[in-house]
Amino acid sequence: MLRRLTIKNLAIVEDLEIEFAEGLSVITGETGAGKSILVDALALLAGGRGSSELIRQGAARLMVAGEFDGDSSVRAALVRAGLPASGSVLLRRELSPDGRGRAFVEDEPASVKTLGRIGESLVAIHGQNSEEELVAAGAPLDLLDAFGKASTERGAVAAAAQRWKETRESLEALQSSRRERGQRLEMLEFQIQEIESAAPTPGDDTELPVERERLLHGDRIRHAAEAALASLSEDEGSAADRLGEAARAFGELAAIDPREAAHRDEAEELKRRVADLAAAARDAAASIEADPQRLNAVEIRLEQISRL
Repeated sequence: MLRRLTIKNLAIVEDLEIEFAEGLSVITGETGAGKSILVDALALLAGGRGSSELIRQGAARLMVAGEFDGDSSVRAALVRAGLPASGSVLLRRELSPDGRGRAFVEDEPASVKTLGRIGESLVAIHGQNSEEELVAAGAPLDLLDAFGKASTERGAVAAAAQRWKETRESLEALQSSRRERGQRLEMLEFQIQEIESAAPTPGDDTELPVERERLLHGDRIRHAAEAALASLSEDEGSAADRLGEAARAFGELAAIDPREAAHRDEAEELKRRVADLAAAARDAAASIEADPQRLNAVEIRLEQISRL
């Protein structure tokens, strides 16, 4: 039981010490009198969450301490925590405005977790809606197992259920991996069939687009080649005719002045180059013709290759 409760700088309480006698103690008062501050103090001693907002305004430190009578379970908890065990237990909690805090058990520094483990054996706080815990999920089973002293069996069943769950998850992972592997194999087989069906050859990705453009624009290619051919050699006053006249004129000059022989030779070379260009234009015009079937075949082929 609680023997003494000391509170310093908690909420509106500056300094308070209460001693409790054996038996039931009841603290009453109107709303706002500060009864809940006592509950907050006990919650801190039981390892509850501390906050700098609990510290009285202007104070440098909050401190709550409680002296309890300890039974055998409390003394066992103290021993397990490596703390001195005696007939009474002194718990203390301190908080600073910067949020830092310290906990003590029997004036020995301890973690808040240790304070909570010991405090839960000494303090039980029940609020107005505590009965709602009875309808919480799992609460009836907890009460039933506790009543039947079946904690050992419950632990064994829980461990077996956890192993079953892990085994089921492993099985599902293996089955999922097998399905994914099968789907991957089906995809690879489909892709292999697509490649074999398309039977791509080197140069398809570069030559077929060029051929497609030629087939699409056959009329333009033919008209342009014919225009070039006419300008080079077919029309009256073509480049070939003009260069022929120039070559003959330089020939006459060279016959008179040998120094013009180089210009004559250059004119002859230009005639040969124009003749080559004219032949290329003639070939370009003759090599292109409308072929809708070939154009369709090329486009189908390009579509096949694009899917690979």
